[in-house]
Amino acid sequence: MSERNDKILSDLLAYNVKHRPNLTALLSANGQQLNWAEYQQQIESYAARLLSAGVNKGDVLCLAATPSLECYLLLWACARLGAVFAPVNLQFTNREIEAYLAPISKIRRLHLFADAHYQNIFAGILGELPRFSLAGATTERCSALPEPATSLDNAPYPTEEDGLYLIPTSGSTGSPKPVLLPHRAIVQLARNVTERRNWQTSDRFLSMSPLFHISGLGAVGSSAWMGSSLHAMTGFDPATALKRIEAESITLLAAFDILLDRLVSLPEFSLEKIKTLRAVNFAGSPKFYDIIQSWGISDIATAYALSEGTTVSLMPYDCSDPHLRQWSAGKIMPQVQVKIIDPDSKQILTDGQSGEICIKGDNLFLGYLGCDEATLAAFDDDLFFHTGDCGHLEGEYLFFEGRYKAMIKTGGENVSQLEVENFLASHFPECRQIAVIGTTDKEWGEVVCACLELRPGETLDLQTLRSRCKGQLANFKIPKKLITMTPGSWPQLASNKLDKQALRDMIEQGVQP
Repeated sequence: MSERNDKILSDLLAYNVKHRPNLTALLSANGQQLNWAEYQQQIESYAARLLSAGVNKGDVLCLAATPSLECYLLLWACARLGAVFAPVNLQFTNREIEAYLAPISKIRRLHLFADAHYQNIFAGILGELPRFSLAGATTERCSALPEPATSLDNAPYPTEEDGLYLIPTSGSTGSPKPVLLPHRAIVQLARNVTERRNWQTSDRFLSMSPLFHISGLGAVGSSAWMGSSLHAMTGFDPATALKRIEAESITLLAAFDILLDRLVSLPEFSLEKIKTLRAVNFAGSPKFYDIIQSWGISDIATAYALSEGTTVSLMPYDCSDPHLRQWSAGKIMPQVQVKIIDPDSKQILTDGQSGEICIKGDNLFLGYLGCDEATLAAFDDDLFFHTGDCGHLEGEYLFFEGRYKAMIKTGGENVSQLEVENFLASHFPECRQIAVIGTTDKEWGEVVCACLELRPGETLDLQTLRSRCKGQLANFKIPKKLITMTPGSWPQLASNKLDKQALRDMIEQGVQP
């Protein structure tokens, strides 16, 4: 195989085995290290075992487990078989899991996999589906995965349009929907990210994201495209992350701002311990751009990504414009089309005009599995996916302004939560973390509410906040309510994003954060 196939994930594995068999492919959280040749050997063994267990092309392998070597082997085994890997959000309740999987079970054959800790998560749901235990432990609920009884030669090879990855939408604006991503979308994500970010074979990437999150998937694909090593964590623990960055000479890191804040807040944090980092991808408040720069790192990347479209835009490593680097969501990816439309008239808007972000390209998902009506409603006649996100273009660079559902409607005006958050982040250095939401108000319908966690020793009241905003923000955008948050009180989704709906519920119910 002389070239990497840019459409099928399994071919990336074969390319690495041929060209760099002895380089490290994966270092698991418990220290298991495999080179590419060893990785392929174990993956093929797992694929044969899945085939013997009755997992066939198109079937859905649903996984509830703490990230481990076996989880990654199952993912790659699904890639070889043309099966669909479906990691479950581990914070879902049994009721939520059943609601999520029930539509899928009507059209696809499901196989449930769990480790010892999470086997109860499948208790009593979805009838008598095949259930297997990881690590070979047989229990009352789950049987062990059988040893291979048939050759992989008997399994058809996947195509670029075969579904490979099923992940839930974040649930930040409603019930999570199952997003089915094909091989071509995942491999295009991998190629675009590594080329846009100047990823090297010698790089070592620390993945702190769960496998049910798009960034967790991106870490798998990107490391495989470049043949570099993936260093996996079982979950985000800032002390463990810092130790591994230092001990394993990590060069690449990606994280949400909440996680970065927890990392730099550690008493033992020092620049010496992260001296091997050469580049950081982050999502969240632009103020973290300045924090990362203070580490001596100049290659800082922002991006716009979503479950349905993987990564749409990403900052090029060689962009020299400071405004674009800090405030945009990066440059539109190759083979991705973006248009900005007026959400009411559906007319295409010009540069600088804010509207709904719509995307088209090989990066897109196949649909919401088992939810045909929702899939049809998400696309227009020109096959552009309507994201429900607000933003604008400046040339080839995309600026994300927030979710339309996250707009605050106050006194007949629309206020972007993200716009106010960015202003506060750049003008109120005493704030450690910032979130802006809309809360119910009898007079205004909603009011702008600023939720702020202050740095130790700092104080800020509503009157001071408002006076410092006057003349800088339109009056209707200035917060009318201030909630002071305590460290550790921010509600989070399992993807480590801030759960704004839960935050709003807390405040509306009078719960003191």
